[in-house]
Amino acid sequence: KVLASLEPGATPQSKLMLAIKFEEQIFGSSKSLEDYRKRLTKRLKSVKKKYKPTVDTNQTLEQQRSQKILEMKRKHGETLKFIMKNDSEAVRLCQEKNGTTRAKHLQQHLANARQWAIALGVTTHPTKKASRPLTLEELDRLKTHLDSRVENIRSH
Repeated sequence: KVLASLEPGATPQSKLMLAIKFEEQIFGSSKSLEDYRKRLTKRLKSVKKKYKPTVDTNQTLEQQRSQKILEMKRKHGETLKFIMKNDSEAVRLCQEKNGTTRAKHLQQHLANARQWAIALGVTTHPTKKASRPLTLEELDRLKTHLDSRVENIRSH
């Protein structure tokens, strides 16, 4: 009961495993039943004082996610806003300068950049919304896209 109360969010199986390991450790080092009881009581008191529960993984994942989004907003936010503000003009100029094929290619890049900006919350769109929060893996992928492609879009 003492060990189980220290980990309120743990599953019953993990609590049982923790108790079994704890008891085996105490039992293996004891020489008699009295010694076992004494060691068990002493060890439980010690664990109560010194034990630090594990952090809630959902909260840490959310904090990591928020941190990554904030970092990407700082690094690429202004650039994405600039791209969104001037996208139609850029496509028009690209078409005049380089032809329709290159302008269509730029339009595809701009559509991706718009999705990234909406996903990061840098800009909003009247009809498009971020469908769900991005996972850490998706954020890592987005970061690599942003690092490599934002400057390519600006260079058009």
